[in-house]
Amino acid sequence: MADYSKKNRIDSQWLQVKPNRWDNGMHSGERKMLYDILDDDESIMSLVGGNFRKDTDRLLYHKGIAVATTKRVIFVDKGLFGSTEVMELPYPTIEGVTYSTGLFRGGVEVKGIGGASYRLEDMFEKDSMRVFADCVREHMNRPTTPTITPVANVTQESIPDQIEKFHGLFEKGVITQEEFEAKKKQLLGL
Repeated sequence: MADYSKKNRIDSQWLQVKPNRWDNGMHSGERKMLYDILDDDESIMSLVGGNFRKDTDRLLYHKGIAVATTKRVIFVDKGLFGSTEVMELPYPTIEGVTYSTGLFRGGVEVKGIGGASYRLEDMFEKDSMRVFADCVREHMNRPTTPTITPVANVTQESIPDQIEKFHGLFEKGVITQEEFEAKKKQLLGL
């Protein structure tokens, strides 16, 4: 469970960036989930809320939020009866972000490398959708500093060690499950 100062920081950031049409209690379940999801050095930059797209396997339409942080985009669904769903895409794994607006409603979609795609629909906050998409694009386009390893320190890792390393990247959300499985098959020569 997150400490008191982290909760206050997250609540303060939430209030600063939440869409104007939201009352203070809207999506409070998802906001409270962020206490445990966000890293201590991670901040909320933008957020939007709506219904997850209709083509999921769910029987009921379900509401959720998309949060753009300083590190990643997180889709959070605090369902009924304690169910939760969290999907995340770190910025280096995001291929694109789009938003669309209609007369009354719109939607936001974030596409990841390798085919992962998350979409919220039936959103009423048109200005928030644009701000969210712009925030994600800005973070996607930030250059990443490549790490340079001196040649003298390079050692050949065993195949199990390499698989374990890629599994760690998958668990951290740096690569998708499909990318992990493909790399694992490549290393095993399958």
